[in-house]
Amino acid sequence: MKDFLPSTVWRDPGESVSPNEVREEEEKGEVFSAFMRGGGCKEPFTDWEDCTDEATNVGVFAMMTKCMVWMLTDHYRPFLAAKKTAQEHIEKELQAFLSKE
Repeated sequence: MKDFLPSTVWRDPGESVSPNEVREEEEKGEVFSAFMRGGGCKEPFTDWEDCTDEATNVGVFAMMTKCMVWMLTDHYRPFLAAKKTAQEHIEKELQAFLSKE
């Protein structure tokens, strides 16, 4: 997913960021937006982008993901594969954490 989303998702908030890094992150965000708008789920993606309510955002993201799965096109496969890998990693990390207690 790092190829699609800005790296601030994975960065320590206390870490300093150079102007070049900010520009690169903005460019990655633009690439991701163009990628998402290029497929058949442009409308759900735009709804997700425009959503400002955090609670609603989760539902809107889920609808966008369902659209991508439903479309079953090669266009969205890289995103869905990255999302699945990230989800599996999070589940393993959570299980490891909970088993320590």
